[in-house]
Amino acid sequence: MVAQNFVVDLNKPLVFQVGHLGEAYQEWVHQPIVSKEGPRFFENDVLEFLTRTVWWAVPVIWLPVVCWFIHNSVQLGLSCPRVALFVVIGILIWTLLEYSLHRFLFHIETKTYWWN
Repeated sequence: MVAQNFVVDLNKPLVFQVGHLGEAYQEWVHQPIVSKEGPRFFENDVLEFLTRTVWWAVPVIWLPVVCWFIHNSVQLGLSCPRVALFVVIGILIWTLLEYSLHRFLFHIETKTYWWN
């Protein structure tokens, strides 16, 4: 099912193209794609919208959630040093978890159409 010398067309959505790369996918996925907007992943506009996150969305969404949890922790009687320690531990665990998922799950070696 692998097309020999298959070339990915960056003017078309990538999702259903990269499967044709077969074993060449590992080499292709680690090459930079230089463009102003980046390649399109899906033909469907809603799915494509969900793949993009502007930088300010993360603090706007998650900073109030974190502040709410910190406020509730203090209200429940936890001391400020203990809350600060939990925040630091949470940041470290989240960073390690995010790195591990990216490194070991998103960069798993694949060879079949659907895994690619």
